[in-house]
Amino acid sequence: MGQHRQVMTRVNIMVDDGIKPLVDALQTVPGLITVDSCQGESSGAGIVKAHVFFTAKDGTYDLFSLCQGLSESLSRQLNWDGGEWSITLTWFTSMTPMGNLEVIPDIAYIEKVAAAITSSKG
Repeated sequence: MGQHRQVMTRVNIMVDDGIKPLVDALQTVPGLITVDSCQGESSGAGIVKAHVFFTAKDGTYDLFSLCQGLSESLSRQLNWDGGEWSITLTWFTSMTPMGNLEVIPDIAYIEKVAAAITSSKG
């Protein structure tokens, strides 16, 4: 059989309820593929940030561009808002790099970051 052209589609996957708005927002970014997520938690033992790992459909250079674009957009919209977010690139053993968006584990702030991502596209 011949090789068929591949296209992006949204799939139904199970995610933590508290991170769903952020996963949904990231899945609207052209070329971005979400890979793993966790809503994080705050407890007496400390804070585990909410996060979404992602990669790019078109490879490493596209991933760099996606991270830069998300970072610039979130910086403009959420600068000095009292919350906390970060975007990093991570290389795991024998894998291509992945982006990681981390935010404080607060549903209202997760929704605010998600809204900023969604509004930056329009």
